Amino acid sequence: MFTVTLTDPDLITTAVSSVTLNKISSAGTGDEETTYAAASGTVNTGEYKFTITLKKQPTVTKNDGTLTVNASDTLYIYYADSKDSTGAMQVIETTITVSTATGTLETDADSYNVGDLVKITVTDADRNTNSTTKQSLTAKVTTESWSVGTTVTLVETDYDTGIFTGQAELIPSSQGVPVSSEVTASIGDTVTITHTDTLGDAGTAVVLTQTAKVGAKLAKTEQVPAGDVEIVDSAGNAVDAPSANSEIIIQSTVTNADTASHTFTFLVQVKNSDSEVIHLVWVRDLTLAADGTTTPGVQWIPDSSGTFTAEVYVWESISTQVALSPVKSKTFTVS
Repeated sequence: MFTVTLTDPDLITTAVSSVTLNKISSAGTGDEETTYAAASGTVNTGEYKFTITLKKQPTVTKNDGTLTVNASDTLYIYYADSKDSTGAMQVIETTITVSTATGTLETDADSYNVGDLVKITVTDADRNTNSTTKQSLTAKVTTESWSVGTTVTLVETDYDTGIFTGQAELIPSSQGVPVSSEVTASIGDTVTITHTDTLGDAGTAVVLTQTAKVGAKLAKTEQVPAGDVEIVDSAGNAVDAPSANSEIIIQSTVTNADTASHTFTFLVQVKNSDSEVIHLVWVRDLTLAADGTTTPGVQWIPDSSGTFTAEVYVWESISTQVALSPVKSKTFTVS
């Protein structure tokens, strides 16, 4: 939709309240609108505005009140001025070039927590088809926890802006089946938002996509990092050189650097000087709240002297083996 403004000073003298465009045509589709609907103006100003509605191919119907165009078109608009400056009749012509542009899709952040609202903004000029109303469009929001997705309605920010906004709420699975603009989400999920721009740069449909993660803006191995590996006795005292056949505890302080809780597995393996794994044990299903700290440890009784290396892993689980921390290690001597 676009607006044509016609100014004809001759009409001021006769206080004409409305005039008519004689012809509008599309060079690309051949569609024509003749004797276009009259536009009302302000008496004694000689200025008149016409609102012209466009539609895209393939249907071409002449004189139906809309003009069919293609993605790279030239439009011609004609008006017969009965008297020009010399008093003669003259046909005034103007042209308009039609082009299309791919819209944009944005979110207000690239990381969210469960319970947050994801604010979505789509800029899509093609969907602004009426300059006198706030219009709407839809976007699809999915997560791994809710792959069926939720359709969210986005409303134009004001008349004739072509900018549409709305929001989706990330809810925990314990809250049940999502309704309205809700979508189930869990820590580690990726939120995917899509919107189809029906008229992109080449005049064809383009799927716009934006993603965000659930949890803090951290790499996986930064979410629940382990601290330095410590060797202590059963009373929690540090041991620099433990003795063979005596019990030691291999531990590390783990911190949840994320903004939501994590459940993880704490795994320790001990290697001898030949890099052979001689001891492997883990503690699973440990839960740590946001910003929380815990110091898990595992028991080991070395049965011989030598040099050993203890390695600490923090994983999402034994089955997935997704690391939430860099591997930490400590080499020590057993006497």
